[in-house]
Amino acid sequence: LYESTLPPSERVARLRRVAVTEGLDANTRPLAWTLLLGCGRIEARRYSNLCDGLSDDAQKIRDDARRTFRADDSVRQKVRDAQIVRCVTALARS
Repeated sequence: LYESTLPPSERVARLRRVAVTEGLDANTRPLAWTLLLGCGRIEARRYSNLCDGLSDDAQKIRDDARRTFRADDSVRQKVRDAQIVRCVTALARS
């Protein structure tokens, strides 16, 4: 993906497929998610602080994560609800 000659939109689509079907290693995951979510880089400590505790919309986020991804077996096998909830909670609080 890094040295690809594909246009940026196609590289992001490819990254999305890889994240869902193959998963991302711990070193790649933070950068990949910032690209996929369209947000800038964030320090690990700030992200951790954003994930701590519950947001005002915690129940809505949990319900949406389950409802949205429950039907997609390829996502369910690779990504736990808690991972999606943690990521969306951090985004909601940023």
